[in-house]
Amino acid sequence: MKRDRTLTELMDDPDCDPVKLLRTYRQFGFVNKIFSNWCRIYKRTILPHLKDGTRKYTLLDVGCGLMDNSRYIQKLAEKDGYSIEITGIDPNPVVNEYFNSRKMDPDTRFIPCYLHEIPPDKKFDFVISNHLLHHLEDHQIRVLHQEIADRTNTVAMMNDIERSIWAYIGFSVISLPYKGWTFIHTDGRRSIRRSLETGELSALVPDDWRVQRFFPFRLVSVYETS
Repeated sequence: MKRDRTLTELMDDPDCDPVKLLRTYRQFGFVNKIFSNWCRIYKRTILPHLKDGTRKYTLLDVGCGLMDNSRYIQKLAEKDGYSIEITGIDPNPVVNEYFNSRKMDPDTRFIPCYLHEIPPDKKFDFVISNHLLHHLEDHQIRVLHQEIADRTNTVAMMNDIERSIWAYIGFSVISLPYKGWTFIHTDGRRSIRRSLETGELSALVPDDWRVQRFFPFRLVSVYETS
């Protein structure tokens, strides 16, 4: 399947329906648990670095949405006897309004900002993103990887879709129940067509990053400090 960089996602339109957008964000928690494979990624890339049950680790979730992925990682760590303080950042005003109307859980905070607004000297043990890369142009992908590395004390993981005709066909069928009342069906298919293959992403990331494949149709760029 040829990459289509001209496509834009409905939820990226600043004038999109905010009610439908929030509805879409709410459904991401379920969708991500099925497709994003954070449980396996956590076990392979985060858990080996959790060694001290008496300290509080820190995690930054870039483009966090409703923070379903970082909170999932936080719960997985708790089950293993470790504590992670999570910080989510997202400039979308709908996300900001959502968190402003709710009391945050302990060890959880949200900041309505872009990554470059986080001071470079502010570092986190772990940094993650989910389904962010395919929204960006190639030069933005390179810059973002470097900005994330600059704020990482231990490991960073950028989790995204691996472009595939089989992913496109499968998601087109599975996401039909979401058609019309959320952006998931349309935007998910556009995301797959905009996303990268392994070699394409490997050519874009800095030399100190590596790209790993996870099932199903996952590409994760990983940075580990020496």
